[in-house]
Amino acid sequence: MSSEEQLSELIGQIYDCAIDSALWRTTLPTIAAYLDCSATLINIVRPSIGNRSIYSLHDYGLSHDAGQLYLEKYAHIDPTVRAGALFDVDEVFTAREAVGDDIWTASPMYHEWNIPHGLTEHLSGIIRKDVVRIAALTALREQPFFDVDRDRMRLLLPHLRRSVSIAQMIGDATVDRDRFREIVDRLTVAVFLVDSKGVVRHANASGEKMLADGNVLRSRNGRLMALAPKDQAELVASIERGHLGQAAVPLTAADGNKLVATILPLNDGFRRPSCVPRVAAAVFVDNPAGKINFRGDIVAKLFNLTGAELQLLLALLDGATLQSAAGQFGVSMATVKTHLQHIFAKTDTSRQSELIRKIASMMPSVSLQ
Repeated sequence: MSSEEQLSELIGQIYDCAIDSALWRTTLPTIAAYLDCSATLINIVRPSIGNRSIYSLHDYGLSHDAGQLYLEKYAHIDPTVRAGALFDVDEVFTAREAVGDDIWTASPMYHEWNIPHGLTEHLSGIIRKDVVRIAALTALREQPFFDVDRDRMRLLLPHLRRSVSIAQMIGDATVDRDRFREIVDRLTVAVFLVDSKGVVRHANASGEKMLADGNVLRSRNGRLMALAPKDQAELVASIERGHLGQAAVPLTAADGNKLVATILPLNDGFRRPSCVPRVAAAVFVDNPAGKINFRGDIVAKLFNLTGAELQLLLALLDGATLQSAAGQFGVSMATVKTHLQHIFAKTDTSRQSELIRKIASMMPSVSLQ
């Protein structure tokens, strides 16, 4: 069978999986053969603090013991999980590119899990990405990946994205109105469900409190309003452009603090329950009283952080010391201190406490109570 015929048949199998998810058991081996790898996985990753980091949805080529060992012992210290948030939909990257070759090869997981299982090379591609999770395809093998492998994975990603919805992945494709609002109401972050004109159709408790306080956002004739005219114009434009994808809008509070509103479009069928047709977007805004739990990719882009620097920043926000972070990542204290100095320079801070306050004051929390 030619490469074109093989790809055509594989794409057909991928779309068949949209109808019957059980077909992933036979489709993933075909994907593995197409990518010339030993194992393939489709995962949901939550690159934020305080949550279980990774959910394996479908996998092929891993023994039960290997999969269980990874989830129980290594998933929470996998250096690629959070650094993967740096990449956008359809981007393809290796583990070494995500965190740096030195951190990857020095990590405990690499020596204790990857090497023994002969899976030292990882190639991943982002299928879907929203405010709280990332869906990714990962191929694993012992030999390095090359440009031909990257090109082949890129060809598959759009078809995977169309076939596998985030709602199907997390089991809430049939969520009803009450359950949908229950999920929103349990978030500690302020959340507003708005229509295409910014009219608030529902706000959770944190959102109602934020509107009542009037220090960050207000409601005028039912419409979500930012205090600063410039912020308001960008907020409205981002909601109206929802079909173009997720956006982050800076907000200035009455006391001068900087926050970020993350607009997640809900007009795609994979996100919006059919029972809530008037809702066009969910707007997530920082709740300073909530648990620090934020979008690492936004932080990285704001301050031009590398994967290794983002990994260290997230660990520090999660309560790690420099010494414990060095042990977790399998690098020397000198390396960790170098990364920290780079973070200080890029964020215009000079102490860890100052750094944490600055990041926590501007990023949206999305943890569940």
